[in-house]
Amino acid sequence: MWLGVASLLATLAVFVAAVVISYELLHGDEVTDKPSSLEPVQIVGAEETVFSWARGRCGEEDIPDLPARAFRDDAGRVQLISAHHVNRRFVGRSLDRLTHPCAVTMHSGDDADPARFNDREWLAAPYTLDGRTIYALVHNEYQGNQHAGRCPSGVYLNCWYNAVTLAVSHDGGVSFRDAQPPPRHLVATVPYRYAPDAGAYGIFSPSNIVHNKDDGYYYVLVAARRYRRQQFGSCVLRTQRLGDPSSWRAWGDQLDGSAVSPLEPVQIVGSEETVFSWPRDHCATLDYPDAPARAFRDAQGRTQLIASHYVTRRLIGRRLGRLTHQCAATMRSDRNANCIAHGPPTHDGRARKAS
Repeated sequence: MWLGVASLLATLAVFVAAVVISYELLHGDEVTDKPSSLEPVQIVGAEETVFSWARGRCGEEDIPDLPARAFRDDAGRVQLISAHHVNRRFVGRSLDRLTHPCAVTMHSGDDADPARFNDREWLAAPYTLDGRTIYALVHNEYQGNQHAGRCPSGVYLNCWYNAVTLAVSHDGGVSFRDAQPPPRHLVATVPYRYAPDAGAYGIFSPSNIVHNKDDGYYYVLVAARRYRRQQFGSCVLRTQRLGDPSSWRAWGDQLDGSAVSPLEPVQIVGSEETVFSWPRDHCATLDYPDAPARAFRDAQGRTQLIASHYVTRRLIGRRLGRLTHQCAATMRSDRNANCIAHGPPTHDGRARKAS
């Protein structure tokens, strides 16, 4: 009898544990939030639809395929880049009042030669000093599966070779072109040539460009896929000459080494640092970064790093090497749609819009 009771209690205990764990997985962000001494970011106003593909598209592939990036032109208008391999824009007096012209701002080269870095091009990171001349780092993909004889498997990600190039507009964002004739518009890639069916590799997806007034350099983060000697992660590039694609330097010997090119790999300097450890620092079961890291400096001079998930949090500190993780949610998704904040640009450390 006692053995039967013990078995029943053990079974009940396992059942209760399973229920608790299941609830935590589904509702962890609601039940394990820890108090924070900092005020959460307040979302003001109702959610707005900036673009509806069903209603406002100019073509079947007219979709934003990179994080939204904006600049103000010389007429005082806001221009929001709608990046795809056929690039368009949104234009208006503010981010709340945008229209979507169907005119293409930049066509891709669709070049079958991978050595020219001129196949499919996404306007990724614009920067302007006067609103008339706009420089833009380009997420550049060679898609071997689109070219006869270049991808035996015919599988997109098996033949995906990435680079970052430079484009420029001299008419206030109406049109962009390569800053130099290909392949001299190349900013960065890995030191390996394209190989059919070698997998996805290269340098890609540049962040916003940030100017450091103290040293006069413009900085950007780019993503790298693991391939041979190139490790997976984010790399830092910088330049003092936005219009010169060959002037960008990678994080190497104090950022003054050779330009990133197909001849030399990006060098990692210093030891690896753990900024966030999920087992140690998480505020809830699903509290982990689910998008590329994006940072900005707020009005108090602190660095804030976005920890993006559909419940978005942040890490705060004096610099990237000294961050603490705040459990207060900065943005929660509507239950009907999961939204991930992608690190908005800011000019004064206060006013920001996330996309």
